[in-house]
Amino acid sequence: MSDDCEDDEPRTKKPKKDRQKVQEGEYQKVKKSIVPENTVENTVEPPSNVVYNDKVTIISDVKKMDNIIKQHKAKGTEYYGLLGQLLAKLKVLYYKKCYICQKNNVEDTYAILDCKHCVKNSSVSSYFSELGSFVDYGYVNFLITVGKQCQLYSKFKRTAVPIAVIKTHISYFVDRMNEEQDFWK
Repeated sequence: MSDDCEDDEPRTKKPKKDRQKVQEGEYQKVKKSIVPENTVENTVEPPSNVVYNDKVTIISDVKKMDNIIKQHKAKGTEYYGLLGQLLAKLKVLYYKKCYICQKNNVEDTYAILDCKHCVKNSSVSSYFSELGSFVDYGYVNFLITVGKQCQLYSKFKRTAVPIAVIKTHISYFVDRMNEEQDFWK
């Protein structure tokens, strides 16, 4: 056996530099895929952008968005973003606000979801079990992240890339979008 036998075996994991290069390449594709506003017609009117605090209304809107996404693949990122925003608002209804958030009268959905104290005070198992009864998504937290990014950065919801690409690289995309906020707004 030769000493360079190891080199003949395929790699099981890409080195970190190669992975970053791939992620940056995908990020640049996302940036280039932005569709100018008002160039894609709405084939279906999604539920309103107004997100209510009423659990029944939110669940109804989640079901509507789920059907829209299944039937109409166009404008996918925007629709997934709206679904993510609805899921985030619904999830907050299952949270118990911590003392700090109550004292500061925090109303921002994502601030509450990101608060470590609120997360610790809450049990979201009932949220996931109820959600699973009417929506077939195993990646709810990913959709919530997409919803947050669409809310923060209006250009992101106009990207035309497969949702699988976004899902694969979401952490990297979030970091890069935060670095390039001026471009994405």
